[in-house]
Amino acid sequence: MRANNSPPKFSIILPVRNGGEHIKLCVASILEQTYRNFELLILENYSSDGTVDWLKTINDLRVKIISAEEPLSLEDNWLRISSIKTNEFITIIGHDDVLDPHYLEVMSGLIKKQPAATLYQTHFRYINDNGGFLRHCLPMCQTQQMYEFIAKQFLRTLDSMGTGYMMRRKDFDVVGGFSQYPNLIFGDYDLWVKLISLGHIAIDPAECFSYREHASASAKINVSNYQIALFKYLNFLNNKAKTNFLLRDVIDRYGKDYLDYMCGNLIFRGISVKRSMESKAASEIVSDFDICFYEISEDLERNVKVSQRIKMGLLIDKWIIGRLTYVLVLKLKCLIKSLL
Repeated sequence: MRANNSPPKFSIILPVRNGGEHIKLCVASILEQTYRNFELLILENYSSDGTVDWLKTINDLRVKIISAEEPLSLEDNWLRISSIKTNEFITIIGHDDVLDPHYLEVMSGLIKKQPAATLYQTHFRYINDNGGFLRHCLPMCQTQQMYEFIAKQFLRTLDSMGTGYMMRRKDFDVVGGFSQYPNLIFGDYDLWVKLISLGHIAIDPAECFSYREHASASAKINVSNYQIALFKYLNFLNNKAKTNFLLRDVIDRYGKDYLDYMCGNLIFRGISVKRSMESKAASEIVSDFDICFYEISEDLERNVKVSQRIKMGLLIDKWIIGRLTYVLVLKLKCLIKSLL
């Protein structure tokens, strides 16, 4: 809880490497906020597409560019947040996402109404590469405890992305900031859970930003790293469940279905990319998920192969003609989407 009634001061943190045209829209949306008590900290990471030159043309005292000393991975650039000085409240935005003008205004009001919360969020919408509307996010309760957040995540009734979350810097430091994960989204989840554990998450029903969903994103995911990050996150939750019986109940109730769903996702993502050392065979992925299930749940009735979706993935992955046909269908879907 804040010690005084002074208006909150915000730091908006923008990690970027090769932001292209999207970063121009992102920065413009930030500087157009109706709530003016903020700074924009840009973590520039050796861009080579003209992003640096464009950033230098920004003439606004609220903007500070913090350049990396050497090229970093996406994950390591986000880890730099722990080493920079910020205002009382911080939020992180992807360079291709866009804030509505009232985002900080809504956040300020939400913090005033819910001073005991340790994480804040609003509703949002999904947009495509060209900025066209795709869909609204799934509805969220105005408050959630940690175990409720995980239950909704496991049941896939929650849209949770890296952009839009607001937190106190002191709480961010108390939980140790971002943990090292080979896939950024699970580093985000890890942090959100740690912060919610300190209190609760407060959510405003107003739609306050746009999250850009790229049609080609799945094809760029390193399947092995994604699986490693997922299992690390699940082990993190399992450790927390040792002292939280409500979370233990959530894992035991919904863990199997969540693992089945994620296993199917990774099988089809693996099929969609060129077979390499980073892309396991579907049968190997199933075996890994079986082991993970036994490690996190006391339910001994685990049988991931029962899922019809996984059975289909195993069949497609078995034959090269099946994999080539699946990739062709994906390309046709992306082409159709781009034409709409």
